Amino acid sequence: MNPCLVYDIETAPDPILWGDVDFCSELRDGLSAPSNYKDPLKIAAAIDEKFDALRDKAALSWCHGKIRAIGWGMLGEHELPVAVASEDETDVISTFVDAALREQVLVGGFNVRGFDVPFLTMRAAVCGIELPRWWPTIRSWDRIIDPVDLFGREGRLSDYLRALGLPPKTADGSEAPSMDLEELHAYVRNDVHVERLLIERLAARFPALFRVT
Repeated sequence: MNPCLVYDIETAPDPILWGDVDFCSELRDGLSAPSNYKDPLKIAAAIDEKFDALRDKAALSWCHGKIRAIGWGMLGEHELPVAVASEDETDVISTFVDAALREQVLVGGFNVRGFDVPFLTMRAAVCGIELPRWWPTIRSWDRIIDPVDLFGREGRLSDYLRALGLPPKTADGSEAPSMDLEELHAYVRNDVHVERLLIERLAARFPALFRVT
């Protein structure tokens, strides 16, 4: 089987960006209340609600969020995945790049094509960190091993794990941005562990794992 690095990132809203008064003011200026609202207090409350919703979703945006943790492990290995967690995004990404991306491999994970790969690509650029030339894009169909390519986004990772009788996640992903670093470190390691088990169960469905190079 061709070497495949299974990895997972955990993200949160970028506190520096969301603490920037000019950015927040610009964002608010682009928001509006329903046209039938006339009361200034109701209008302000509606805009506040929309602003809070955007901030809450910022962990899913590679422009408005940041990476707090990365876990990784090679497919087929029995050792526990390794992970790095820190509020210093540059340290998280550079540690991962130096430790895990020295040799060209396939890249795997749950929804890694739609989320983890582009998020890491953008945040590495923001932090001024060079990714290796072989690092895939979302269109690198022969370089990414992602169960979502088989099933689509009809279910969550926890749904697939349960259906296949695999060990569960330790928490819901929506809880990750509020975890302290120790909790996050353990959480992301387990996510990589169960994602690796999922890919191993489905390995026969991924020709790239067995293609002669």
